[in-house]
Amino acid sequence: MTTDTLPPTDATETPDPVAAERAKREAWREETTAMVFLDVYGSQSSLDKPWTWVDADGTGHSYRFVNEGCPEWLSGYDSPLPSDVDPDACVCVLTTIVGSDPADAPPGYRVVSSYQAGEHDCPECEGRGTLGHEEYVPEDLRGKACPLCEGDRFLYWGEEWQVVVFAPRYSYGSGMSGCTYDNGPHTATSKEEAIRALVETFEDYFEAIANEWLDLDQDSSDYVDSEDCERKAEAEEQAMRAALKADGCYRFTRPDLAGADYCEIVDLTQK
Repeated sequence: MTTDTLPPTDATETPDPVAAERAKREAWREETTAMVFLDVYGSQSSLDKPWTWVDADGTGHSYRFVNEGCPEWLSGYDSPLPSDVDPDACVCVLTTIVGSDPADAPPGYRVVSSYQAGEHDCPECEGRGTLGHEEYVPEDLRGKACPLCEGDRFLYWGEEWQVVVFAPRYSYGSGMSGCTYDNGPHTATSKEEAIRALVETFEDYFEAIANEWLDLDQDSSDYVDSEDCERKAEAEEQAMRAALKADGCYRFTRPDLAGADYCEIVDLTQK
């Protein structure tokens, strides 16, 4: 989706206050209508900034109407979204470009839902076409055509407008063999992000290996050099990073200290 491009203006021209006010009103109408389509009208004052990115072949993309999170009707107990989707981690956009191919999603995301924006009763005038005479309505607008729907009573941008829901591409967690995750699943938009999170989760594990010499009787035959323990901890962390990057899974050498048999990262577009 491309955003509107205005022609260059002569810096010496005197600004037209009428045109400026008209442009301001039209921008408000567009964003507010988009908020209705994205099911966030009344819950927030504006949408997030446009979402732009460049794909692998250098092509630039931009979504103009963006909101973090899912519409409320997609977040409930009976949500039609896949069970591996965290609604709070989703990003919804209003656009004329739709596709279920992972290549159509921004890097680190996948398409999990898309539907037509449809037709909505205007919430500003409650489908009447004109504003009422309530106290909260400015006096100069009472009884006049609704500035949002312009008297049409409903909002509709055509069949080509769609709401697309994107969710993070990766999930990660850890647990015991044969069981569901004890920790997770969590989501990430890159494998590197997931690796960093898992390494941070098991910081205490690496520290326990590095300090294992403290738990041994230094006068016994089990004596272990402290520097050797530190090297083992560093080697364990590096092995974990390498395995997660290459295979997406790592099995701990000391599950008794880790509190888990394994940790893994799953590319949800490959499921």
